[in-house]
Amino acid sequence: MPRTAPDNVTRNLHAWGRQVPLLRTVHAILGIVATLSSVLVAAKINTFKPIQIQWLAFAAAGSIGLLTAFDLGGKANGMRRAWRRLNAAVTLYEADGPISLEQLVKIYEECEAMIGDVKATPF
Repeated sequence: MPRTAPDNVTRNLHAWGRQVPLLRTVHAILGIVATLSSVLVAAKINTFKPIQIQWLAFAAAGSIGLLTAFDLGGKANGMRRAWRRLNAAVTLYEADGPISLEQLVKIYEECEAMIGDVKATPF
């Protein structure tokens, strides 16, 4: 009879699997907003009103600030690496592979460390 991984491990594995695309999407949207807004401000298009230029500049600065302050790309990459490693370990464990419960828990701890905490870096 196959073993099942502990609930908290599989619950976090599934949560990480859902969070990675979300982080990547937020990262991509902020990057696009930052790029387009800064290009539009730099182009000095005459059809924009001054308030619109101010909002575009704010959007560019805010997006770049969020990207760098919270390292969303690094967080998404760390979470994806952790998900891959834990997914492989859970798969081996549940298939009665050469992995013990103690090893699975150790891998889980390593994966938590790969993701790490959110470190807000002042910009």
